[in-house]
Amino acid sequence: MSSQRVNEGVVGTVSMAVEGDGMASTALAGGPREGALYVKSLEKGLRVLYAFRQGGTSLGLGEIAERTGLHPSAAQRFIHTLCRLGYLSRDARTRRYSVAPKLLDFSFIYLCADRLAEVATPHMIDLGKQCDEAVNLSQLDGAEIISIVRMPRRGVRTAAVVGSRRPAFCTSAGRVLLADLPNERTREIIATSERSPLTPTTHTEVDTIMRHIEAARSDGFAIVDEEFVIGEISVAAAIFDDTGAATAALNIPVPTARWSVDDARARLAPAVVLAARAISRANGSPDAFD
Repeated sequence: MSSQRVNEGVVGTVSMAVEGDGMASTALAGGPREGALYVKSLEKGLRVLYAFRQGGTSLGLGEIAERTGLHPSAAQRFIHTLCRLGYLSRDARTRRYSVAPKLLDFSFIYLCADRLAEVATPHMIDLGKQCDEAVNLSQLDGAEIISIVRMPRRGVRTAAVVGSRRPAFCTSAGRVLLADLPNERTREIIATSERSPLTPTTHTEVDTIMRHIEAARSDGFAIVDEEFVIGEISVAAAIFDDTGAATAALNIPVPTARWSVDDARARLAPAVVLAARAISRANGSPDAFD
């Protein structure tokens, strides 16, 4: 996409992105699970943490074993270890377990190692003020995008959940990030994605999605109209790193009650693209963006 291809929402609440059902966790998939270097016991321990992703402020031993597919005795050993390490806590009265604040260490480590959130935040604040809408920063993780920073709209007290995941194929941020990949890789990701329709207008056909991604590559931004959430239009542009690769996406989700697709294209897209360019420059991108 080079310079022409440039083109989802308070840093504060940070949560670890743990997701999955243990046995078939999207977040735990993606790599070979065999060979001398693969530590199965580590994966099983992580399953216990991922079990809390499915909801519920606390879980009992039986619930954790069921969600992870582990034998209760094995689950108990992992739980005990995680409690001793401080990542889980146990209520002595109910004998139920909850995630502990120490789990946030992983998010802190990630954000410290990648300065993108620090670089992007001032520009996201300015963009939010300019458009009077929420602003999101996301990165691609397999066939999903994961929220890194989310800025709510002024005056709106909706919870901003960092670490939440969304499918890439039907989101504006996902499409601009997929647009930076080689076509064969993009098609492979889409073809192997769980493309269940999330709304009546979600495009699930691979060729149709590829056409939208090609349009994002050409336009330098992507617009999604009620494909992920009914009543929401989303506009996104990619952010590039010092190698010129798309490393994240900036997006603005807006309600159809206040915005039309034409208005979003005319007013939001240019603002999102300019902000993404500014963040890319600050992120060391070699592209000139002329």
